[in-house]
Amino acid sequence: MREIFVNQDHARVGYYKSVLDEAGIPNFIRNQNSHNSLTDMPSPLFFPALCVVHDDDYDSAMQILGEIYYAPASLAADWRCPKCNEEVPGNFDSCWQCGALRTDAPPNSDEAGNAQAP
Repeated sequence: MREIFVNQDHARVGYYKSVLDEAGIPNFIRNQNSHNSLTDMPSPLFFPALCVVHDDDYDSAMQILGEIYYAPASLAADWRCPKCNEEVPGNFDSCWQCGALRTDAPPNSDEAGNAQAP
């Protein structure tokens, strides 16, 4: 067992866990249900920690998570939802307000939906 990511944001740790689950890397979150309720002050001792079960998976897991963590921010422009007229961030493919899918392709994307270099 090896720890690969610690953060007080349970959602971020959970997201990274789902990425490793999808990659088939056995893992678990230590301190998933713990928090410091005595002082309500965040303490790294109680932060959720993502761990790989097998030490041999450490390098693969770090590479996968590194690609996500260090990915460049989306350069796509914000867009307006055709259904509810809400302004939606450019990196979203569906409207956060009503769930409608984006009808136009983001700029600088190929047929597979992968961003191309400028």
